[in-house]
Amino acid sequence: MSDTPPAGVLYVIATLDRAGAEQQMTLLAGRLDRSRFAPAVVCLTRGGPLEERLRRAGVPYDILRKRRRFDLRAVRALKRIIRERRPRVVHTWLFTANVYGRWAALACGVPVVVASERCVDEWRRWWQRWLDRHLSRGTDAVVANCRAVRDFVIREGVEPGRARVIENAIDLAHFDDAVCEEPSDGVLDDLGDRFVVLQTGRLEEQKGLMDLLAAVDLVRRRVPEVMLLVA
Repeated sequence: MSDTPPAGVLYVIATLDRAGAEQQMTLLAGRLDRSRFAPAVVCLTRGGPLEERLRRAGVPYDILRKRRRFDLRAVRALKRIIRERRPRVVHTWLFTANVYGRWAALACGVPVVVASERCVDEWRRWWQRWLDRHLSRGTDAVVANCRAVRDFVIREGVEPGRARVIENAIDLAHFDDAVCEEPSDGVLDDLGDRFVVLQTGRLEEQKGLMDLLAAVDLVRRRVPEVMLLVA
């Protein structure tokens, strides 16, 4: 058995809300091989419902309570945590954490810096794009959750050799004790032999529900029996 202590991995994210990136981060942190890695989490702005999942997994976390867009106090606090924990890897998630986390990690000389991109964020303004390009020069890898996001970060200036795709995962153990109830409004009775499209997710513009509605409308012109269900 190796005498090498586990390598510290510090995850940096804005919140612990019950959203996609946050759930992927907590799943990854909680499932790391503890004989090889020692995970910890820093939330820049606030915690959230996923704190309990980290506690159950024995993953320590800090919440910095960032109060404004540019909060130097949060940067200083993050640097302090990095110097205390001395992680071998800092892994940041989404734009805000990618800026704060990489800034602090590079300033503290962390050996490996990884950033996660989860969306095609065309909304970014010029100064946000400049910040991202500047910090990407010191980033060892940028992880995208699909090929479209990888293509986006490459267009934004990330070297192709440092842009990787790791698709989202689902922990099936969370569903072992789930109770699945039949819909009470007779939806399933009305389906018959229709071709059903199911959309699940938050009802936000970013999720493209309006695009899906338009696509289903086009398909129905040729296949009238198509039905869309939104959960």
